Amino acid sequence: MKDIIFVIPAYKPGSALSVVVKRLKELGALNVLIIDDGTAQNDSEVIRDIEQSKLAVVVRHKENLGKVRLLKQRSGMCWIIFRMLTAS
Repeated sequence: MKDIIFVIPAYKPGSALSVVVKRLKELGALNVLIIDDGTAQNDSEVIRDIEQSKLAVVVRHKENLGKVRLLKQRSGMCWIIFRMLTAS
């Protein structure tokens, strides 16, 4: 699973996000990207915990862009292209 990049858009995620990310890591996922799509500070504890435990890379947006715009035009694709170009 080292060549697979898991991109997870998240907006006000619940504890299920932690379960999913931990399971992906247990299965051998090396590249997990969470895109926080405008979650308010007081609603982002789950995302903060994942980021602090280094289970995933977190990219944050200040406002909610919606999944399609987020993945196609912004952070998700930029991060994936960067990873592909800098992979050794």
